[in-house]
Amino acid sequence: MNRGGTWSYVLYPAPLSAFGICSNTDVLQRIRLDVSKQWSDLAKPRLSGALALADPTQSGSAGKAFEMLIQQQIVEAGGDPAEGWKRAMRLPILPNGRLRCLGRLHL
Repeated sequence: MNRGGTWSYVLYPAPLSAFGICSNTDVLQRIRLDVSKQWSDLAKPRLSGALALADPTQSGSAGKAFEMLIQQQIVEAGGDPAEGWKRAMRLPILPNGRLRCLGRLHL
């Protein structure tokens, strides 16, 4: 409440996004794999070549997802940035040859 006895508000707009793993459960059932619950679950060899993500150079949210994954790995490495980066680079979700990036659609 301000000095005049009325409420005043200041709004700070911020985008909110959620990140997660989307799976085609029919395909996973057909190839006899469980639904991935962690990013590291995507390292299963049978998923090689079957992963895709929006191109982080074309999508701000995909770029942010990469950043969050790297930060998570640093935390899981006990706060050691060098070890966290090594761990992150082993994740198949990062562009290391096992991930197909979906760029601009040409219709």
